[in-house]
Amino acid sequence: MFILILAFSLTDSTDTLTQKEFDFKILEYIEKRRSPWGAVMLSFLIPSAGHIYSENTGTGLVFLSIEIVEGIYAWKLLTDDSIENNGLGWTIESILMITRIFEFASAYGYTQNYNNKLKKQLGLEPEIGYYDNKLILSLSYKF
Repeated sequence: MFILILAFSLTDSTDTLTQKEFDFKILEYIEKRRSPWGAVMLSFLIPSAGHIYSENTGTGLVFLSIEIVEGIYAWKLLTDDSIENNGLGWTIESILMITRIFEFASAYGYTQNYNNKLKKQLGLEPEIGYYDNKLILSLSYKF
């Protein structure tokens, strides 16, 4: 994967970011970015670990608490000998599985958001802005 950075300044100035500075930003992004599929796998193995990986602990704790309550409730219903409660236990267990799928999707999305914020923070997103009181067009492409 290569990332090409083009920077055009609308004024003649030598104080714009150099190619070396852009290269360091790209390397910093590559070093700090997170894998969305890695977040999904972590969430699969350990509930809410994908959210913690993407630095969104609050959402991870919400999912974890919901899954714990659902799991305990389903376990109590499934271990009861009553036929009525057994059916309800399987219903709760199905809801738990749906919650897990939503957790996987959420971990994936939050990790993508983390990466997008990191790109923007490092200045690797296409934008028009000012740098040292000069108008600059900054573009980045991933191919």
